[in-house]
Amino acid sequence: METKKTTMELLVELQTATDEAVEAMNGGKPAAETDPLKDKVDAALDAYNASATADAYEAWNAQEKPVEAILRDRFVPGIKRVQFRTDKETGLMTATIKDAETRASLVKYAGECGYGNFAEGRDWWTKVQALAFIMADAFNKELCSNSQFVYEVEKAATLYDFGKDANPASKTSCVKALQACFDSILPGVRANSHDVAYIRASMTRNGGVGKIIYGGTHKMADFVADAMHQRLVGEEFVVTT
Repeated sequence: METKKTTMELLVELQTATDEAVEAMNGGKPAAETDPLKDKVDAALDAYNASATADAYEAWNAQEKPVEAILRDRFVPGIKRVQFRTDKETGLMTATIKDAETRASLVKYAGECGYGNFAEGRDWWTKVQALAFIMADAFNKELCSNSQFVYEVEKAATLYDFGKDANPASKTSCVKALQACFDSILPGVRANSHDVAYIRASMTRNGGVGKIIYGGTHKMADFVADAMHQRLVGEEFVVTT
């Protein structure tokens, strides 16, 4: 049985694969020979990052409050990327292994370590899914007066006890629904309208005026985690366009 390689061993393999690819490209080797070496770099990078990610979730899970630790740190430590570039003076190819930013995923943590450390177990996922429909409905109405999620929103609203006459897609209801998500993940973190505005910007970035990018539940889980991180550490994410 083959022994599992450590993250550091995989990093060494990544460096070796990168050096071999650069040497071949600078040695005038044809693409038929250099392309497989670049593929080898990609495979080594994927293997290293997967191992570094597993290490991070294992370390978080060993803490007294794993979910809070993930939300506070927010990024997976040790993730790398490989940057190839041609030196302007020599014309030679160079490659550098650099640090890269990857957000920690509550969804991935739940898949790796289970739901036991979430305040409401598996219910957090159900509430995040419902929140995704509610906010998509709210922002569609706000931007283009057209909602595609009426049926789903009506079902989702029952999770938050909005009441028969309440508008589940109102801003007040969005804050209430977001607070319910917060409570199901980690009690004691307060949601407000600024968090809703952040999620709205996240859902519409790159989409232009009147367009919703509805990324589904996995994306919404990331947006909720971003908002909770902001509340826990007092640091705001910048939404790029």
